[in-house]
Amino acid sequence: MDRKTLISGAIFLILGAFVFTASLTAFKKHRWEYNTRENVDVSDKMVGICLEDLEDLDSYEELPDIIAWFENWYQDAAWTKLTEIGSNHFAVPLITWQPTDISLQEISEGLHDEYIKEFFARISETCSDMTVLIRFAHEMETNPYITAPWYSWQGEDPEVYIAAWKHVVSLGRTLSPDVKWIWSPNRAYSYSDVYYPGPDWVDYVGITVNKTTGESSFLDFGDFYTRRGRIALEQYGKDIVLAE
Repeated sequence: MDRKTLISGAIFLILGAFVFTASLTAFKKHRWEYNTRENVDVSDKMVGICLEDLEDLDSYEELPDIIAWFENWYQDAAWTKLTEIGSNHFAVPLITWQPTDISLQEISEGLHDEYIKEFFARISETCSDMTVLIRFAHEMETNPYITAPWYSWQGEDPEVYIAAWKHVVSLGRTLSPDVKWIWSPNRAYSYSDVYYPGPDWVDYVGITVNKTTGESSFLDFGDFYTRRGRIALEQYGKDIVLAE
């Protein structure tokens, strides 16, 4: 075999390897990278899922409108998701932002402002001109049957809770105006009202739907919503998010 043939064969092999590598790279791209949306409309009914790993989206036939996850304060686990979503605009992020073991009094007094400002700065950086939903300090109310709150902020004095809520929302609206705020009690009982920050401080109201057995079991979602959410939530005149 002459030198010219060897060189031609080598070039062919290199080009073939390049094409194969490029094809493999394209094949490995995730579904959200092919579904870029200029802007996700949040003015109508939307469907979302709670997801810890974005790679799980590859198993869905259709991408959801909203992708939700839980985020503890000072955890800093949100940024990979926000970067991917912000880069591709394929969904609206919904962060359940949990001030776990953080004093609400300290929050309202500004002792955690450095962290809060950094949080919003990173949201603005990763999701510029996108709606981001934040569900802050959810399920804040307790009822007479709850003897051991499951969140550190649950059952806090309503005035302290509202002061912390307003402080965080005020900073958020200044630093990240595209963030929308979900006030989300557990069951929206009548005694949830004392924790409501007021219409000027809330964009959406939410509720948790997770009780299917026991004394408070429900036949279906309609039964749950009629008995546990409708009157309590609709009185606020806000769009409703079934946040959990």
